[in-house]
Amino acid sequence: MNILNNKKPTITDVAKKAGVSIKTVSRVVNKEANVSDGTREKVQTAIDLLNYQPNISARHWLETDLFQLAYYTRTRTNLTI
Repeated sequence: MNILNNKKPTITDVAKKAGVSIKTVSRVVNKEANVSDGTREKVQTAIDLLNYQPNISARHWLETDLFQLAYYTRTRTNLTI
């Protein structure tokens, strides 16, 4: 937690601290291979300094089939009075 405002650090905070994009932080957190060793080290240092913890709820959301599209249609009916 950030001592000054009791707020958990976000991926944006890590990106700013490391001087990289949010996507680069995401790549490091997800252990993707297409990140240079130097960049990976900068991001990991920022993660450690900020005590960043990825959002478990967001990860669960992305790993499940919660992205479903609801499709609604309106039909016309002939109402006779």
